[in-house]
Amino acid sequence: MERLTSERLRKENVRNLLRMSATGPVLHTAEGDERFKDALSRGFSGTNDDPLGALESIRMSGGIERTATQAMLHAESAIGAARQLTSSLPIRSALINMVDVAVKDGS
Repeated sequence: MERLTSERLRKENVRNLLRMSATGPVLHTAEGDERFKDALSRGFSGTNDDPLGALESIRMSGGIERTATQAMLHAESAIGAARQLTSSLPIRSALINMVDVAVKDGS
C-alpha cells in the first residue's frame, strides 16, 4: 500500500510539473513526439498518459541538450553585444559577468 501511494504521489507531482512547464526541453520533445505533444495538450491528465514516461521521453529526445546549446548560443550573443559597449563603462563587465554566472549556474 505504501509503495502504491508513493508511486501515485510521485506521478501526480510529475504531472503537475509537466502541466506548468513549457520549458525548452518539454517544447523540443513535443516537436518530435506526437504522443507526447497530445499528452502535453491534455496536461498529462488522460487515463493512458504516463508522466514518469514523459520524463523519460524528455531525457531521450535530446531536448535537454538542444536547450543547453541554445542557451549557450544566446549567452555568447549577449556577451558579444555587451562587448560592443565602451570598455570603460562598468555596466559592460557587469553584463558579461551576469551572463557568465547565469550560464554556469544553469549547467
